[in-house]
Amino acid sequence: MMCSSGRDWELQAAHGPLKLVAVVLFFKGFVMGLIFSVIMVAGTVWCVQVTRRHGARCGYGAALGISAGLGVWILLAVAFVAATSWFLSDPLVIPATRGVAAITLLYLSFKLFRARPARTLECSLEEASSKRILLNTFAVALALPMSFLGYVALCVAAGLSYHRLSFFTAPYVVAGALVGTLSWWCYIVGLATIYGERVPEPIALKSINKLNRLGGMLCLFIAAMTLAPLLVRG
Repeated sequence: MMCSSGRDWELQAAHGPLKLVAVVLFFKGFVMGLIFSVIMVAGTVWCVQVTRRHGARCGYGAALGISAGLGVWILLAVAFVAATSWFLSDPLVIPATRGVAAITLLYLSFKLFRARPARTLECSLEEASSKRILLNTFAVALALPMSFLGYVALCVAAGLSYHRLSFFTAPYVVAGALVGTLSWWCYIVGLATIYGERVPEPIALKSINKLNRLGGMLCLFIAAMTLAPLLVRG
């Protein structure tokens, strides 16, 4: 997500006018939230299953639940990066932090390439309300600690440590990430609402399962871009 040729611009944006900083941070947060949502293929399958079985209202309940659960991990990850940005931005530490971030992204890529494809879009819940689905989905999303490491890795890849995040600037990243996250899940529910009954299940499954490969390639690309500045300097 960041290359050495753009580092000067990034540093200028990090310490520039507040409006520019806010736009840059919000955009980076949005991209982070969107990317992490795309690679959560199991969440996509769940949202489609719920929407096809129980309708759009329950589908959007699932979208809000998973967004809220991931939002907690987003908040913790950004708070961690903000609290340690003075350390993460140290020239002596940057190679190590970028290396760890790249390893985390490579691990996520490996898991995505090895993930079992979804076999069915039938929802396991016989009867459910939108509130129950929201709460259950929130609990499941909250029980994914790997999300914290994934978001921290994306923060490092996005060069957020250069911004020296503070109490006033970190919320822009969180807000952007939440918007990006919610946008993806609402998009999926919207597609399932419109095309859920029109598209045969085998075709829908084939399209959804392609997200594993797409997510794996995306993580590989971001890992490479995370390491690129170190290789150029070396």
